[in-house]
Amino acid sequence: MRAIGELARARASFDQRSWGEAYGQFATADAATPLDLDDLEKLALAAYLTGRDERSTLAWTRAHQEAIRRDDPRRAARNAFLIGSDLMFRGETAPALGWFARGGRVLEGCGDCPEHAWLRIWMSFAQMWGGDPEGAQPAFDESVITGQRFNDSDLLTMSRLGQGLCQVLQGQGRTGTALLDEVMVGVTSGEVSPMYAGIAYCTMIAGCSDLFDLRRARQWTAALTRWCDSQPELVPYRGNCLVHRCELMQLEGAWTDALEAAVHACDLLSGPVPWDTLGSAHYQLGELHRLMATSPRPRRATARPASPAANPNRAWPCSAWRRDASMSRPPSFAAR
Repeated sequence: MRAIGELARARASFDQRSWGEAYGQFATADAATPLDLDDLEKLALAAYLTGRDERSTLAWTRAHQEAIRRDDPRRAARNAFLIGSDLMFRGETAPALGWFARGGRVLEGCGDCPEHAWLRIWMSFAQMWGGDPEGAQPAFDESVITGQRFNDSDLLTMSRLGQGLCQVLQGQGRTGTALLDEVMVGVTSGEVSPMYAGIAYCTMIAGCSDLFDLRRARQWTAALTRWCDSQPELVPYRGNCLVHRCELMQLEGAWTDALEAAVHACDLLSGPVPWDTLGSAHYQLGELHRLMATSPRPRRATARPASPAANPNRAWPCSAWRRDASMSRPPSFAAR
């Protein structure tokens, strides 16, 4: 009875987007009695959204295996793609591609379904950032049609995000950003699940910054701030939000506020799992100390050691997709 009560509380916390509470409650219930497939997937997402990468991978792996056991290849593939996308954003490209391949193999024999489109778009994102946005765009175009036909809002969002980015990377900045603005309307309306909403926010803001479109960057950073504030236990995107805010404050000359945001971002991104965005946060902190060297340093400034991961360049999305030697860096949206 205690496990049943804990599971009910976990589901309620999940529905309320109290991700930390949901994770702890699902984990407690799982320790008493192994979770079913629906709750395993919720455990995985709650772990991901609270920065517990290894725990989320483990839960999604169990969900993938359970779906195979139930002879549900489409659901098994979805979980494989979630694992692969998470690994890709963490810079673990080879295992990410392995999970994409596994998901594709599981789908063999399945007819027309949105999961085939999910596989295409993840491979197309890799192709796009590998330097071939023109070659990647047709898959995004096809996946938009699939998303509309199956009424899959997450698929539609990620496909249009890819379309817009491909256009921007090919020098079609005006049409590309207009399409990205359209994507964000669906995100801000709550039509997209939290994982993909966060990716869309961070990608949009990074693109605006690289295009030097500060008006858009400021507006979407404010929207991201409100979205993060509505989910206090959210980890993966909150640090990125602070970094973006820090950049904008620095450009506006609000150095003291920017310094506070940079310190907060460094603290947040330092644990429990060090995020790659931590490098960007430390870079901003160092840059602000450099700019303020001849000015009285605010008392609240906190000295932090330089991070070996500090890197002024963004990776996509959310500054978290490192590259190995086989993949090029994502091209800048505009020459600096």
